[in-house]
Amino acid sequence: MQAGFEVIRTGSGTREIGPQRWLGVKGPHGGPAWRTLWAPRGARTDPVAAGSPIIVTLDPWIIAAAAAALALVLGRRALGGRRLSPDDIRQRIAAGAVVVDVRSPDEFRGGAYPGALNIPLHELSGRLGEIPRQRPVVLYCASGARSGVAAMLLRRAGYAEVVNAGGLHDMPR
Repeated sequence: MQAGFEVIRTGSGTREIGPQRWLGVKGPHGGPAWRTLWAPRGARTDPVAAGSPIIVTLDPWIIAAAAAALALVLGRRALGGRRLSPDDIRQRIAAGAVVVDVRSPDEFRGGAYPGALNIPLHELSGRLGEIPRQRPVVLYCASGARSGVAAMLLRRAGYAEVVNAGGLHDMPR
């Protein structure tokens, strides 16, 4: 038995009306069909009837999809926000930015941006002294995820100008 919940929207607000049970059959739109096991006495389910509540069924997969979308948006902001174009990154490097590759040493040996300093993400906290605070910092990794975490760590450590350039393939040629 899978659990879900059903919400009634009335003129006075929204409230949960009780647990549900999956019927094991497909509903009208191809999703699972749910049946309320408990509802208030006299609750009307006909949305066309004047004054009756509108019943909205929220399947667990809809809730999970909305939570995942929200986590993606908030996670992207927390991990370095938007990325700059290769031209903007090129200008920062030309102006004296320190380029830091936060990939592993093995990944770094397989190919790196010219002049980049290799400080793996798991070592970054202990090696902050190798990155000058008075210069802008351009970070990259393989995809942009680790460099996003590194950007957040550097900002918290007091570095003012930190850019998550994304992956090595996003770096200017």
